[in-house]
Amino acid sequence: MPGKVVLITGAASGIGLAAAAGFARLGASLRVLGRSDRKGVYRHYDGGLHAVSLRCTHLGCFVRFNPDERSWDCPCHGSRFDVDGAVLEGPATRPLRRREP
Repeated sequence: MPGKVVLITGAASGIGLAAAAGFARLGASLRVLGRSDRKGVYRHYDGGLHAVSLRCTHLGCFVRFNPDERSWDCPCHGSRFDVDGAVLEGPATRPLRRREP
């Protein structure tokens, strides 16, 4: 069963990604929208954190988490990435940038 997607914006976006991930239950994703950067973190069912930049490497759109497939999907041209940012489907050819959880 996929977890819920949590979105943190505004003043709360200044908190650290690992601290923010504490708000998400296992199997959930979290998007932290800062002033100049957007980060996503997925908390695996084993408790591990997987953090990536949300900017697609194809043309720069922002990816969204797909809880059913446990992937970061780009709504612009259909690129898909695994929880660590590796390309699952193109047109993107480069992985999402890994971030510190």
